[in-house]
Amino acid sequence: MNSKTVHRAKTRGIIGQSVALLLAGFGIIAAVAVFICMNATTLGCGESDKPVNPAVSESHPHLVVFQGVIDDTRAQMFKDLLEQTKPNARLIELASMGGELSASERIAKDIDASGLPVRVSILCGSACVRLFTSVPQDRRLATPEALFWFHHGKPGKANQSCSACALIGSLNNLWPGSFNPKLMLEWAKEISPRLPEVLDRCEAFASPGGAALTWQEIQAIDRGETGPNCDEMKERNEHWAARRARSLPLPQVPADLVGSS
Repeated sequence: MNSKTVHRAKTRGIIGQSVALLLAGFGIIAAVAVFICMNATTLGCGESDKPVNPAVSESHPHLVVFQGVIDDTRAQMFKDLLEQTKPNARLIELASMGGELSASERIAKDIDASGLPVRVSILCGSACVRLFTSVPQDRRLATPEALFWFHHGKPGKANQSCSACALIGSLNNLWPGSFNPKLMLEWAKEISPRLPEVLDRCEAFASPGGAALTWQEIQAIDRGETGPNCDEMKERNEHWAARRARSLPLPQVPADLVGSS
């Protein structure tokens, strides 16, 4: 074996080792990020050790709240809760930054079948938007400052919104077919036919961070008025939405709903 052949063999060996180390590094980062995300709470990543699950509001007994990551476990919890509270429930509050598509479809069917109106007062993002659009417009309520968070949707298991999960989204985008804004665009169109154009123009789907708008801004867009400028929207990623949401109160159930039979 001459010196050139030895040199080429060594070079291939070094390149092979480098690629293996790089892939191993990505694997470790991804594993850590998934562990963090799957243990995160609704409005942030790792900010509480207490799990966030669907529940009846302690201060508003007629209010059933879907909160936490949208997954199969909470889908079943929510279904059971709706059955248990059927005599008294008057309103479903949505407070989630999203989760699994298949679970959101299960929950959407249960919400629609309940006949109850849905409301967003704090934050509804990603797959949670599917829950909001699961009922006709006359059963949708939202407070003016309620936040709706849109980002590119992709199939797979739930990754809670946080910096580590944004990293997972970036890694997923290295492989063809992972970037799929179509789902969010369809749900946005259900809320307002004009909304997808604004989100697309402002590149809300260009990164996993997405963009958040208030219900008041969405209504203005629906009327044909100018929404927030694109530079402002780019600052409204999932971290901005989570911080803003913490300052928003949970309103009472409207009196006309409490009095209904």
